[in-house]
Amino acid sequence: MKRWRAAASVIALVALVAPFANGSITAAQSAPLPPSQLITFPILTRVAPAGLVNGHFVFDDGGAIPSPLSSDPGAAGYNPATTSTPSLSTGSDRDVSNTPDSYEGETAAAASGGRIVAGSNHIYPGSCSTSAASGTFGDCAPLAYTSTNGTTWTHTALPRTWNGTTFGIGFDPAVDVDKTGTFFLSYGVAPLGGSNPNAVVVVKSSDGVNW
Repeated sequence: MKRWRAAASVIALVALVAPFANGSITAAQSAPLPPSQLITFPILTRVAPAGLVNGHFVFDDGGAIPSPLSSDPGAAGYNPATTSTPSLSTGSDRDVSNTPDSYEGETAAAASGGRIVAGSNHIYPGSCSTSAASGTFGDCAPLAYTSTNGTTWTHTALPRTWNGTTFGIGFDPAVDVDKTGTFFLSYGVAPLGGSNPNAVVVVKSSDGVNW
């Protein structure tokens, strides 16, 4: 009786090991590699192109399903901006900034009602000073420029002091204008050492000079 039990145990062990030997059990095969470390989580799977456009998802057991957005423009009234046929003429090049000792990159501009307003960095490499007076050497605040004829330009140094903090540098200005002719200029401010505190600020002007 003991011999039959031993023989049965050997047969059962061979039957169990054989599938692993011939690779017929998929669980014994190599496991799939994990996602690349460059991929962040969670990963949205099965997102149709329509979902990528409207950016609105409903999550269920099947994943992220695009859901239509219902438009709600609100009840506020508005007056559409008027349009006109622009006239364009060219003239001589102008050195608007005329400051060869500073960096004037990151430019932007907008125009309305015959006035153009522009902005640029105004950085003195290695010589920015938090204590420099506005508009003097070492004042690394962006400049705003304005003209009504393209020939004569006025520039204004924008403020670096906000909420009681005087920042060492201002940078990357952007300019826009609304339908009333009010110009808006946004830019970043930061200290000369370290990265905090910092801010993105916005100033506005009706003439491009007084902000």
